[in-house]
Amino acid sequence: MWVLLLPAAQFVPAPTVNPQMGAALDLPIFLLLVFVLGLLRGAAVGIAQWLAQRWGGYRFKWWIPATAVAWSFGLVVALAVGSITAATPSLVSALIFVMPGVLAGCVQWVLLRGTVARAELWVLATMIGWVLGAGIAATSGWTISAVGIVVAWGFSGLAMHWLLRHPLSADA
Repeated sequence: MWVLLLPAAQFVPAPTVNPQMGAALDLPIFLLLVFVLGLLRGAAVGIAQWLAQRWGGYRFKWWIPATAVAWSFGLVVALAVGSITAATPSLVSALIFVMPGVLAGCVQWVLLRGTVARAELWVLATMIGWVLGAGIAATSGWTISAVGIVVAWGFSGLAMHWLLRHPLSADA
């Protein structure tokens, strides 16, 4: 269920923000636009994850808003780094690909830690999944990033499935 819902959510709500747009707009306005678009995409990702978890019998109350804000902040950080530094377009693309998922994973760990054993593995799984996905996208010239997204979500989906099958014990 996870692997079916999440790649679709990645493409649903927000148009892709082109880093070169920052050159045409004032940087704070550009980053505000990125934040708003990131909230939309992050909410869609959070909803898809929440639905997949609910299908498995879990309900995390703050999952959707936490994911939306973290996703959005990850996009802003990636594009701010690209705008402020002399980062290459490839590095900026990699940051845009990896940062939202990794920051969302860090925030989601806070929600998972009271429910599942070894919740810290979620942070590691999201990092590995998004770096693998970015690597696949980069080797395809960033034109087939859908494959990278499916790999990232597939890896994290397997990790979430494993984590949810290992709840905290009552005596923990």
